Amino acid sequence: MNTHQGNIFLAKIKGEIKRGEYDRHFTIPFMNKELLYATIKGKCEKKEELGHIPMLTDAEINLCVKEAKDIAVEIASLFIKTGILEKGIEEYEVSEVGKSLVK
Repeated sequence: MNTHQGNIFLAKIKGEIKRGEYDRHFTIPFMNKELLYATIKGKCEKKEELGHIPMLTDAEINLCVKEAKDIAVEIASLFIKTGILEKGIEEYEVSEVGKSLVK
């Protein structure tokens, strides 16, 4: 962020995310605070590049939440397709392939 306004807005959002004000949206694997913040920051940077004030409305933040969820779903899907995650008894878990990649 190059502008003072943008930095203040992002610091405010980062604090809200850190305090858990968006935790209710973290309902799927891979959806986390870092992903949400990166999505919001990217949207602010794009607005700044276009010459607009780098702040987001509530509606734009809600779109960022949806985008972050979509990204998380894609990540989970990719991990399932490649065999890194597999369906366990009650939930998905890291497969033997996934465990070998971590070693």
